[in-house]
Amino acid sequence: MSIKNKNVIIGSADQIFVTLYVDMLVNKCGCLKDGICIVSTDGMFDTYKLNGVDIISFDSISIEEFIECKTITAISLSHYNSYPLAKIINANDVLDKLYIHLTDDEVERWLKTAIKHKKLKPTNKNLLDDNCMFILNHVKNIIAPREYFESSLQFLIGRMDINYIDARDAFKSLPTNLWDKFSNIIDGDDNEVSPEKSIMVGAKRSVFPIRQVISLIQAFRYEGLLPEYKFVIFTYKKKKSFRIFLDMYLVYLRLVRRCNVDVAYPTATNAITYNTLIMSSSHLILQGRGSMSTARSYLNLARGIIHVKKGTPNYIELSKSELIDVDGYLSMRDIAQNVKKAYICPVKNRKQMEKRFEDKYCILRSIYS
Repeated sequence: MSIKNKNVIIGSADQIFVTLYVDMLVNKCGCLKDGICIVSTDGMFDTYKLNGVDIISFDSISIEEFIECKTITAISLSHYNSYPLAKIINANDVLDKLYIHLTDDEVERWLKTAIKHKKLKPTNKNLLDDNCMFILNHVKNIIAPREYFESSLQFLIGRMDINYIDARDAFKSLPTNLWDKFSNIIDGDDNEVSPEKSIMVGAKRSVFPIRQVISLIQAFRYEGLLPEYKFVIFTYKKKKSFRIFLDMYLVYLRLVRRCNVDVAYPTATNAITYNTLIMSSSHLILQGRGSMSTARSYLNLARGIIHVKKGTPNYIELSKSELIDVDGYLSMRDIAQNVKKAYICPVKNRKQMEKRFEDKYCILRSIYS
């Protein structure tokens, strides 16, 4: 199977972000399915097509063929995909058509390494190897917002000549067809689908420690917001100590302070359940990094207010790159006070988020069409 004149996506065929990226190119950017090809780096896949898009093993392709493809895009960069990327760069003149879709998770790992060791280098924990270092020193195009990633990469590798393409995560938290069905149900003015007065504490499991959660509940109690608001917290089933300590504190509040606090510990078994739980909350306390596709989807449906700590990657990306009105906090007390003030308009944020999605689709069309 030839990859000539095709947009090549390099990654694992069963990786969710590869699926969402290809889905977005086809359904939002107007790319033809036969104009895209997934080159699998793990060599293992159950099907030779993903929603009508061809899947080819990297090992089955001659390295010289990559000079004839239209674009090459890698979803993230780590030792899992660095070998084929480095091999392609070494063998062909492809830098102008090579794009790395960078994530804040990997940059955060690299920053921790550089701060600890005074320079960026491969370690056992940062998923970096010598091929990654080679790629970082040669890649020209990175799909990521300049506002956060430029200063980080300048610190890490000292480069100021990278072309930053502001079209990162231009997809929702579900594939397009499923998202359309889901949003048609969720997006409405009926009481049955309106967000509850609830606080989703983190968009991932166990991203806030017990002391911060207790501090949050104390702040809501001080501001007189209990029991009006309830809390929803994702936790690991095996991490029982968190729930035990929090339940003990809740018993203390109920018996001693005469204050009832409603806390739910849901378990999201699939993507629909997860998204339903997120979209049912009127406030989302987003962790400092990660879950940005979830945050954008939440904003796109005008479900409520996002709170995120000032100075964190998510705060910078939402407020500086996406130009979204977010509640930037420094303490749990700030969150409670801002919930009480209710000064942010979800509908305004929705319009801005819709505009940002369209801007990104336009940029990506110019690359892949």
